[in-house]
Amino acid sequence: MQVEGVQKSPILIASGLKPVKDSRAFEKLGLSLRETNKYSLNFIGFSAKSTFKQDGIRFFSSISHTKSPGQRLKMPFRFLRILLKIRPKIVICCTWEFLPFAKFFKPLLSYRLIYDVQENYRSNLNLNPNLSSWKKKLGKKLIRWAESGKSIDYFLLAESSYASEMPEKTPHLILENKYAGPFLSR
Repeated sequence: MQVEGVQKSPILIASGLKPVKDSRAFEKLGLSLRETNKYSLNFIGFSAKSTFKQDGIRFFSSISHTKSPGQRLKMPFRFLRILLKIRPKIVICCTWEFLPFAKFFKPLLSYRLIYDVQENYRSNLNLNPNLSSWKKKLGKKLIRWAESGKSIDYFLLAESSYASEMPEKTPHLILENKYAGPFLSR
């Protein structure tokens, strides 16, 4: 995207099961980056619409039905298709499911990879009563594998406790997930 003769660097901010206009990915990260006037912004997230534009920002659907196992399996491949289409300079993954593709294609497309750690996914598996112990173990191994490696350039941590819970996630910046709406008085 070009504005006033200046080439803007494309950024891809990718969530899987969160809304395409998620309060953290879109409102906090995206709109803050837009203020610099250096980037063309592209978002992937949950949406019934497949692709749309708003105020020079492009939105892509990662999935339209969160309960559909078939769509959930296709989700990383949609991410890959959009990644290859946009060829961003920076990719911000807001979910661990996109990390394997993002890490694999990073050397080929030469972008910086930032992982926005919004949850402690491995610990959250312990809280799911519907998963058997072997599924929890498998899930933890899969998440650990996806989140590991030197391919991730930077981590954004949504909670200050994540720095001690996940000390391997360095370098990092604590960007707490605080309520951004108006305060209501009683």
